[in-house]
Amino acid sequence: MLRRISDRVQFVLDDQHLDKATRIESYRIKHLTIEINAIQKTLLINKGSETKA
Repeated sequence: MLRRISDRVQFVLDDQHLDKATRIESYRIKHLTIEINAIQKTLLINKGSETKA
């Protein structure tokens, strides 16, 4: 579904090996980064130097 927005979508997982990963830590869509903190239950959206929680 994210590929509809851009063909430059990247995911950062909690482990380097796909088989061992249990969750997504962040998404990167073009110049927008969405970070997920499951422990604190927060979502951070970064666009350049601007950050929103």
